[in-house]
Amino acid sequence: MPRYFIGLDLDPSSKLVIQDWREKRLHGLPDKPVPAENYHLTLSFLGDLTPRQYEMTVAKLQDIAVKSFQCQVSHIGAFIKPQILYLGVNDNPNLLQLAEQCRNINAAVGVKQHHSQYIPHITITRKHKNAVPLTIEAPVLNLKFSQFHLFESVSSHEKGKPPHYPIRETFELIPQFSHKE
Repeated sequence: MPRYFIGLDLDPSSKLVIQDWREKRLHGLPDKPVPAENYHLTLSFLGDLTPRQYEMTVAKLQDIAVKSFQCQVSHIGAFIKPQILYLGVNDNPNLLQLAEQCRNINAAVGVKQHHSQYIPHITITRKHKNAVPLTIEAPVLNLKFSQFHLFESVSSHEKGKPPHYPIRETFELIPQFSHKE
């Protein structure tokens, strides 16, 4: 059964900035780097969905009305149990509102919420076991979001190759930025 999550995709130039920063600042870590094309912010992990649950999810996502927003990468951090090194982003009211509405969809379509607390982040490595000096400064990066997506998590059949996350549905946020920003 296909596995899904709701998230925000980063623009290509932001992905390159993060990848370049990671290669320069975290060179030599034994962690498994996340491919730049997989950088995103998860809003809610849904997991396995039946075709009916998928249809219900899409219908509920179409009803979300949150203004577009921007946020900044603010720090580097680690989740110990899942062994993830991440870049955290600052709290933004629109981001938190969007995440809350997306997380509420889990209960509405009958799937378990996998995380009790929402911590907005971009996973940059997996299999993180060593304590990294968290005094390393995160890259200076301003992220703008005008859409959110329903992604599918597709596992690779090749051993050691990471999954990829094709976008299956796209939803527009309410515009609030001028074209000059």
